[in-house]
Amino acid sequence: MNAERLDAVSLVEVYWRALTYLAVTRGKVAVICGSNVLLAIVAIAEPILFGRIIDAISEKTDVTPALAMWAGLGVFNIIAFVLVSRGAVGLVPMAPTELRSETPAGAWCASVQPPWPHLLSRL
Repeated sequence: MNAERLDAVSLVEVYWRALTYLAVTRGKVAVICGSNVLLAIVAIAEPILFGRIIDAISEKTDVTPALAMWAGLGVFNIIAFVLVSRGAVGLVPMAPTELRSETPAGAWCASVQPPWPHLLSRL
């Protein structure tokens, strides 16, 4: 691929190409995308619950239920984020080396070994 073509590639073309490479693992990609939507909903719900805690404090009512829900949602968010990230990282080695070497950054990245693969094998 020449340099002029790389500059002219649109975002839609890049997105479509990535989806074609990920089509092989369609089920896993769908689960990760659905999980990311769930994490986005949690990110919206957390400040709402925090607002309910502030309301309970200002109205001098029982804070415990709202605080417990907010803390539980926070713990869920942390655990779910780690699991979704691990699942997404698991898709990266499946990407063909040719794909990584066809992009300017990928040509450099394909030759560099990440310093942390031994950490992932321990998880």
